Amino acid sequence: MNRWAGVLLLVLGAMLLSSAPASATSHDTYVDLDLDGTESGLWLTRADGTVEVRGPVPHFGHRPGLLSEEHVVALASTPDGDGYWLFTNKGNVFAFGAAVHHGDFGHLALAGDIVDAVATTDGGGYYLIGADGGIFTAGNAVYHGSVPEVLPGVQLDAPIVAISATPGGYVLVAGDGGTFTFGTADYHGSIPQILPGVSLASQIVGIVPGSSGYLMLGGDGGIFNFGTSQFHGSLSGVTADRVAAVAVKSDLSGYLILDDTGNVWPLGDAREVGVETFTGSGAGSVPFSSSDPMIVQVEAPGGVEFIRVHAVDDVGTLLDVVADDLTPSSGHYFVHSPAIRSLDVITTGSWVIRIMPITYALQWRPDAPISGTTPDVIRMIKPLPGSTLLVGSPEDFISVHVRDSDGIQVRHMGTGGGAGFANAVLPTWSGPSILSMTMGNSWSFEVVPQQAPRTVDVTGDSVAITMEINFPNAMVNQLTVRDSAIEGCGVIDEGSMISGNVIRRGFSVCSNFASRWAASVSAHNPEITLVVLGAWEVFDLYRLGSIIPFGSVEHDAILAGGISEGVEALLATGTEVALMEVPCQYPRSGGGLTPLPERGDFTRTAHLNDLLRAEAASHSQVHFITSPPEFCDDPAIGDNPALRWDGTHYGPAGGTFVWNHIRDQLLGLP
Repeated sequence: MNRWAGVLLLVLGAMLLSSAPASATSHDTYVDLDLDGTESGLWLTRADGTVEVRGPVPHFGHRPGLLSEEHVVALASTPDGDGYWLFTNKGNVFAFGAAVHHGDFGHLALAGDIVDAVATTDGGGYYLIGADGGIFTAGNAVYHGSVPEVLPGVQLDAPIVAISATPGGYVLVAGDGGTFTFGTADYHGSIPQILPGVSLASQIVGIVPGSSGYLMLGGDGGIFNFGTSQFHGSLSGVTADRVAAVAVKSDLSGYLILDDTGNVWPLGDAREVGVETFTGSGAGSVPFSSSDPMIVQVEAPGGVEFIRVHAVDDVGTLLDVVADDLTPSSGHYFVHSPAIRSLDVITTGSWVIRIMPITYALQWRPDAPISGTTPDVIRMIKPLPGSTLLVGSPEDFISVHVRDSDGIQVRHMGTGGGAGFANAVLPTWSGPSILSMTMGNSWSFEVVPQQAPRTVDVTGDSVAITMEINFPNAMVNQLTVRDSAIEGCGVIDEGSMISGNVIRRGFSVCSNFASRWAASVSAHNPEITLVVLGAWEVFDLYRLGSIIPFGSVEHDAILAGGISEGVEALLATGTEVALMEVPCQYPRSGGGLTPLPERGDFTRTAHLNDLLRAEAASHSQVHFITSPPEFCDDPAIGDNPALRWDGTHYGPAGGTFVWNHIRDQLLGLP
């Protein structure tokens, strides 16, 4: 045994633990995992001896139905991955596949339960360890001493919980992180040594070796690395499920943590271990049988071939489009539906589909930015407060969906790169949030707490007034909205409008509209002024005895001049200006107003929106805000009197609908 003086200090030093030593008594509890020889898959075992496989590894058998007082405490695979052993708390050993049974100790009257076991580095034997530090060897495992042998009668501060084998010895660890080395195993430190007198949040439950060091695992998922063992993150604060075991890749590039409910959490370069992979070319189908949240990764390795993936139930009903027109050729998708039975691929090219549990998502504590260069699913591991702004910075095509832990989409952050990408303001919900994305190049995300509510003045015509009146109460902690509009007036203050070849009304009452907007806005001093137009700008004009047709050069000059005049007056007050896209309108009788057909001409509103976009592009403090696309794309919404009672002006439901769409855009402005 090496460096005993240092270890003795650790054993006798005071160490308080906030939880009792672990004892796997429930037979449903998962207790251990190990990688296969190629490190492409892994085996998990429960306390009752049931073995499960994850990824492309064979199942060599298991041992369910143990007596109630006996349970499995460890699983160890052979170096080649062609078999494995199960070890019980009574000292019994069960060999499966090519694993050789070298004997066991169930016939002995043990002083206490076996708590862990590990195979020798060449697989020719194994070590079992008791809670008192007693060592039992079989096969070519060499005995190098034990804790009771060198400390007879000494009461440990915490029981031994795990063992790790080295080529010429072994390392034992206690629940308080105290470390004992035997044979040629090197001592690299312990928790009581580096944190004297500190109480652990959860006791140590496992230890695994590195090339020159070891890594300890806490019951809350905390990782403590010593020597050259590399730290790749931990689960502390990620999951409430108790952590059971850890397995490390041979090159130390990553590790996988098992919790006692069977979740596997890969950290570092371990996210491809245990993943189901399916390949094909052309049309095909992939079985899908999980009722748990899963990540579906779709790749078209041949390039940018069109690819579509449908989620289908067992009677052939299309449930969801997982991937659609996959460009530039890869993406990650979050899928959660117990009814899905297959993923049907429609493409002319080759494809690869990988299915992995949500624990394989990229873990993100959103206290600092996160970035990457490939498609991914990101799981935020703590709830965010309402009105949190999620800011994305992609450098290429990107589509991002924000979902809650049940898979419900709460935001589609947008499709497109650079300036076309929409930030998202996240609502409050109890579970962690999940981002699934498709992209071509690098990306980054960060969360920015909002100084809510942001102040917004709404100006323009009577449509603006109905938006302010019908602002939803549920949004008052995010936006404070006030009215600075002029009823019946947009950006035209001369001549008259024509509808159906009839002169309807004059605009002289709108004279000096720009200065009137600015005076009201100055009194409120808002951060943003939202300009809502479109009720009066889509008509032909009558001026000085002549008709000026909508869309003509002269008419465009009048509209562009009026928009610019209003914007310049607002900018002079110090506010940011947001020009709202004019939605498609469906004029109908309502509220005593005459329906005017020009408002329902979608080509007119589209042309007006082109002028608004041009004005926004000419100023850094002027922004174009989109309206809900459903007003144009879905007549059941656009022509719904419950939303807009005359097809133009908003009622309470319509106000909520439009504000829910534009809120994120307003909160995302500088």
